[in-house]
Amino acid sequence: HTRFKCDWSSDVCSSDLRQLFLMTYYMGWNFFDAYSLPIKLRNWFFEEWIERRKNDLDIINKER
Repeated sequence: HTRFKCDWSSDVCSSDLRQLFLMTYYMGWNFFDAYSLPIKLRNWFFEEWIERRKNDLDIINKER
C-alpha cells in the first residue's frame, strides 16, 4: 500500500520524502510513479540503488 495521509513533521514522512527526492533526482524516476509504488517495493529499489552506488564508489576509489 502507499501512504496517503501523513504527519509531515514525522520522521517516517521525512524519510519517505527524502527517498522520493533521491529517486527522482538521481535515479530518474517520475515522482508520481515512485510514490505510487508499494512501499516495500519502493524501499527495495532504493536499497538496491544505494548498494550499487556504494559498489561503484568502491571501484572508483580503488582505481585512484
